Amino acid sequence: MRCIAIGTGLLLALMAQATPAADEAAVNADVRCLVIGLRLLMLDDQTMKAAGQMAAFYYFGRLDGASLSTNLEDKIVNEVLSMTPEKYKAEGMRCGKELQDRGQYLQRVGANVTARGQKMDAQSSAPPPKEAAPSAEQKPGANAPDAQ
Repeated sequence: MRCIAIGTGLLLALMAQATPAADEAAVNADVRCLVIGLRLLMLDDQTMKAAGQMAAFYYFGRLDGASLSTNLEDKIVNEVLSMTPEKYKAEGMRCGKELQDRGQYLQRVGANVTARGQKMDAQSSAPPPKEAAPSAEQKPGANAPDAQ
């Protein structure tokens, strides 16, 4: 029994250590996407600038929502200094695909919400059900107070 408790404790300790590393990797990936977006903002091409703006806002929002305990500016500078042209290209493809996937998901959500709203509107504008005729057991005026 004691061995199981020790084994479980060790497993939990290893899992706790693995989680921040995975979170750190995800944060660093988002920082690289933010850097890609910021770099696109510096281009003259208006289409690329617009894409950069969307990417920068999206990834900044993700990083802001993660409530980073470390300095975001330092992370950005570290990524800018370590990224090679090949890394920019590869990360640009990855970030662009991720952003595209999220955009498609948002479109599906919007379409589903619209459809649900239309269904709710149709249900609320339908005529109310007609009152049923009094049954044989229920006489008209049966609920009226007796006039005795």
